[in-house]
Amino acid sequence: MVKARLRGVETIVEGDQGAIGSLMDRGYGRLEDGRLILSPVEALYLASEGRVEVVDENGSNLTIDQLLSRFLSYDPDVWVKYLVYRDLRSRGYVVKDGVGLGCDFRVYRKGGYGREAAKYLVFALPEGRSYKLSELESIASETRRLGKELILAIIDRRGDIVYYSLNLIPSRFKADREVEEEL
Repeated sequence: MVKARLRGVETIVEGDQGAIGSLMDRGYGRLEDGRLILSPVEALYLASEGRVEVVDENGSNLTIDQLLSRFLSYDPDVWVKYLVYRDLRSRGYVVKDGVGLGCDFRVYRKGGYGREAAKYLVFALPEGRSYKLSELESIASETRRLGKELILAIIDRRGDIVYYSLNLIPSRFKADREVEEEL
């Protein structure tokens, strides 16, 4: 098991270059000054899988609940993001933090990590939270412009996840608006 140190919202793996290389090859973390920096969901996932042991500033081991509690103080949606991350990883996808557009994750095709850009952008939406369709339309349009597919991961109150693709939404909304304007 690899030891990692919690510093704020980041979990840092340092020293063991073999372990760092192994984790990086599997799509975990980002390399910074010879250290591997894990995001909160990566740290939760790897700790829950028994692959990383996280210690606090004092060197005390943190349980999954303690780690989650610390991350929740930085991001109240970290549990929802973790559920989606865990589900996608269990399906064999490499999942990285999202970049802009409000998306939570970039997801690579199976076998594509390291050889091609992420194919999907995933937006985690807890059931019951409202979102404006115009925001989703804008995100879907920009995602399409980037050559990626937008996936909505809807998480219900029990933690079950349903995935929806929004790659055709923008053109449908435009057509609906044109019809409405003609009326």
